[in-house]
Amino acid sequence: MEKFELLNPNKISELPKEPGVYAFKDKEILYIGKAVNIRERVKSHFQNKGFKEEIFLAKTKSIGYI
Repeated sequence: MEKFELLNPNKISELPKEPGVYAFKDKEILYIGKAVNIRERVKSHFQNKGFKEEIFLAKTKSIGYI
């Protein structure tokens, strides 16, 4: 299994443009998703904020991906 990489939420541009699984984390996982392009999908969470996104994005300390 590959290593689960962690990244500061302010560095979305460093996320890969590849398929994979990503997670928004605080001390525990707040949200997990899968994407064809991880960078674009994570960016979409920050651009199209609904109620759910507002809550978990406010708590996010890191973004993990594999």
